[in-house]
Amino acid sequence: IGFSGGIDSSLLAHLASKLSDIRLISVFTKGSIDERESKASATCLGLDLIEICLSEERIKQLVTKVFKLIERRSPMDLAIGVVVHEVASVARKEGCNGVILGQLADELFGGYMKYLRAYKDKGLEETQSMMMNDIKTAHKVNVERDEVVSSPFSELLLPYASFDLTDYALALHPCLKMNIETNSRKIVLREAALKAGLPEDIVFKPKKAMQYSSNIQKYIEKMRF
Repeated sequence: IGFSGGIDSSLLAHLASKLSDIRLISVFTKGSIDERESKASATCLGLDLIEICLSEERIKQLVTKVFKLIERRSPMDLAIGVVVHEVASVARKEGCNGVILGQLADELFGGYMKYLRAYKDKGLEETQSMMMNDIKTAHKVNVERDEVVSSPFSELLLPYASFDLTDYALALHPCLKMNIETNSRKIVLREAALKAGLPEDIVFKPKKAMQYSSNIQKYIEKMRF
């Protein structure tokens, strides 16, 4: 499981650990939020964590490989690609037969701040349209990238992208996902996580997107390639 310590990957880890032997793999740079929070959440869950701390030189090597695979230059795509590529590589060395990622949780359950802003400024219809568009294009924008960089090593598993869960999430009113008065996001997902037994410290932990919290995108933005 690609693990950053936030609610998305922690809920998957918590549930999967009841069903199978799993490995949590976190990829980050020294001194980043993910270095601290992935370890804290893994300890809270009572699960072992494989920590991969990337140096600037290693990031440069991985960016070169990932760019050749995905043919995209945006720092965000390259940062996510580097993490997924490294998680899949380590997973194979650990003898795992698949890599689980928390992709699509933000699109389905209102995790992005842009949805909250749209809800406040433009209303319900615009917010629903934005979320629906992100879900419809996710296969091309996100999933294709992640499958390409992980495919040399492992099968990619995306539980949040399952058809049943997607249908369920799409049927939910945005007010069950976001609250513009309290600035809350992923409301229903957090409630489900609590009922599943995930500790409150993890459920309500503030979390940035992995490319930022790992500090990998910051390194890539400084590079020339």
